Amino acid sequence: MLNIYKQIKSFVYLNKLQKENIDILNKKILNKDYKLVETKCPICSTIENKTNDELISNRDRFGINIKNVICKNCGLIRHDNCLDENSLENFYKNEYRKIYTGKTSSDLDHLNNIFVAQYETGKKYYNLIKKLIDQKSYKNVLEVGCSCGGILSYFQNQNFKTIGLDYDKEYIEFGKSRGLDLSFGGIEKVKDKKFDIIILSHVFEHIPNLKKFINTITLNLSKDGIIFIAVPGVYNKNYYSIKHIRYNYKKILFLYYLQNAHIYSFSKKTLSNFFKLVTKQLKVVFIDEEINCILKLNSKAENKELKFDKNLSNDYFNFKFFYYINYLKFLLISFFLRDKS
Repeated sequence: MLNIYKQIKSFVYLNKLQKENIDILNKKILNKDYKLVETKCPICSTIENKTNDELISNRDRFGINIKNVICKNCGLIRHDNCLDENSLENFYKNEYRKIYTGKTSSDLDHLNNIFVAQYETGKKYYNLIKKLIDQKSYKNVLEVGCSCGGILSYFQNQNFKTIGLDYDKEYIEFGKSRGLDLSFGGIEKVKDKKFDIIILSHVFEHIPNLKKFINTITLNLSKDGIIFIAVPGVYNKNYYSIKHIRYNYKKILFLYYLQNAHIYSFSKKTLSNFFKLVTKQLKVVFIDEEINCILKLNSKAENKELKFDKNLSNDYFNFKFFYYINYLKFLLISFFLRDKS
């Protein structure tokens, strides 16, 4: 592990609100108000009950003491411990937004900016789906983890009936004020309904039990519908672009990508492996390295027990090459900027 990933201090600037809520989070963990549970690689341990981990970082970008490991069998990156489900729900209600954004949910300018950005994201998702999937018969959309609903707003403007779920009451109320049908809570709120499109936009990486979650979500998918998943891809070139020199060169380092709320860090290869090897219900019909992923029900699913694929497409060596090259790039840019100043 590189030295820069060993230090337990913030890699980014923190404002007062962020520092206060990181302290609150740490105290709740110390006092066991928030409980930590051990994780295992959801690909390798599910199939063959084995995992082989290597530590790559002792911290996230906020300086929270989170150990990030990579599974040497398949290359999936994850936290070695995470909050249990009840603790996570309370964390998202109370500290998450304040740590991640440095702003309160009552800041209307902040909420409006998020809504507008999400609306543009909704346009991007809609156009990608329209390009790849014959969706003329699709009528409704569910978004789990909808925030203030900007993505759904775009789909609603395309004449879809939309429903959104989230655990932030202020974000939900803001979305409702924009004419959206949003509710506080998770998938249990719509357990008897079927949807043509289910959107998980930057949600899947936050889920402790991926197999249980995706199997539950699938029960709400219509026969010919799709699940659209977007997660921050490990190799998304936009995250490490040289353009960040203009305003925040630290974004170029992979460490900036790591945060305590992201239990898993996926590449195209590792997310594809998950759906190929862990769940028989769904098949990947599109995925890119950014990552945008479209899933459909697998009508040819077999009832045979899953077995570990010895020829699994392992992303471990790809990541290790990226990990060191990315650090050298960061060092060179840091040196250049110091020299210029």
